[in-house]
Amino acid sequence: MEKHIFSPGKVLVLPAIAFLGFLFYVGWQFEPVSVQVHYWLGSGYACSGYNAEARLQYGVSLQIAREYVKKAGSFRRQRHIRQLCGLSAVGLAEIARRSGDAVSAERLFRLGAAFDAANAAALDGLGLVAFERKDTRLARFFFERSLKIRPGFGPAWDNLKKTGY
Repeated sequence: MEKHIFSPGKVLVLPAIAFLGFLFYVGWQFEPVSVQVHYWLGSGYACSGYNAEARLQYGVSLQIAREYVKKAGSFRRQRHIRQLCGLSAVGLAEIARRSGDAVSAERLFRLGAAFDAANAAALDGLGLVAFERKDTRLARFFFERSLKIRPGFGPAWDNLKKTGY
C-alpha cells in the first residue's frame, strides 16, 4: 500500500517538499530548472516512501525534459537535460521494480541508459532486474558495465557480490 503525503508521522517531510515547491515556483519559466526541481521533488517523495507522488514528479520531469531536448540549441545544455531524463527514468524504474513490475522496470532502466550512456544506476538496475529473473550471467554483465563507468559505485559492487563474483 502506498503512503499518502498527509500520513501521520511524516510531517517532517513537508517543510522540505514545501521548499522544493518554492524552487519550482521560482524556476517554472526556465525549463532546465523546472526539470531539476521535479526530479528533486520525485527523489524526495521516493526517499520518504510516497511512491504515487514520486511517480508524478518523475513523470513531469521526463515530460518537460523531453520537450526541452527537442528544442535545445546548446549541446552542453542538452547533455545536462539528458542526464536528468536518465535519472528520472531510473527513479521511476526503481519504484516499478520495488512494486514487483519487472517489465516496466526493465523498460524504464533501458530508457535511463538510452538518455545517458554514462548512467551507472540504470545499468545497475538492469542488473538487478536480470538477477531477480535468476539470469546471473546477464546480471553480472550489467553490474560490471556499471562499475566500468563508476568504479566506486557501492550498490553495483554489493550486487556483483550477490552473483558470486
